Amino acid sequence: MKQQTTELPLVDIAKAVRQAYDAAEIDTVNLRRGIVPLYTLIEAFPIRVEEINDLTYQRAIIFLRAETGRDMPVPTQPNRTLAGYLYVYEYAHYFYGCILINKSDPVIRRRFTAAHELGHYLLHFLPLLESGLSREDHEVLVLAEGLTYGEREIESELPTGQLTFGNEGGNLLNLHQNDIRKIEREANQFAAELLMPQEACTALVRHFLPRYGSRRDVLAKRLATTLLVSNTAMLNRLKNLRLPDDLILS
Repeated sequence: MKQQTTELPLVDIAKAVRQAYDAAEIDTVNLRRGIVPLYTLIEAFPIRVEEINDLTYQRAIIFLRAETGRDMPVPTQPNRTLAGYLYVYEYAHYFYGCILINKSDPVIRRRFTAAHELGHYLLHFLPLLESGLSREDHEVLVLAEGLTYGEREIESELPTGQLTFGNEGGNLLNLHQNDIRKIEREANQFAAELLMPQEACTALVRHFLPRYGSRRDVLAKRLATTLLVSNTAMLNRLKNLRLPDDLILS
């Protein structure tokens, strides 16, 4: 099969987040003061989630071979530690999807990892299927990603992925490094919006303002505990939502 060069489909992150909540029949209004039921959201789609101790490329491949009966290439760094691994493929209306999570990671990291991988599925895999690109020559369409974090403190890092996107023999799309960076940013933004819905953030800030005051960093630490996310992720989300500033000014 010849390699195609094309632009990636445009994504609407807010729409994809709504799609996830709608599929799980969850109203974000009911989450104003609670932890987002992440695995319920993922399980609304044909994707399974499995937590594996000390996840590496090798352990991911062994698990997926046993699950699917499919031969998979041995990675160049089989013992590299991973935060997560995403594998989805589609062929002739048969679909398999799996998100593997490193059980050894702290819970806030595991949740962000899983949400990031769900973002790839909704933002990048499904639109490509719907575009019809995967139908040419009846090729299998595969999306795989090994996800890692940097060596810095957990609170300060966003994950980055080593992503392959195409048919089994190579890339269906000729993805440049700029494309991959864009895809990773979109998946991280999806994870932030999914785990910290605007309605929940606004309601929680309004609730805690009288007790904790209007300092954003203080509110972020309190909300991070409530929503089970990192302090840095929560602080960035409040900045993007202009909270608590907009509440104070209104």
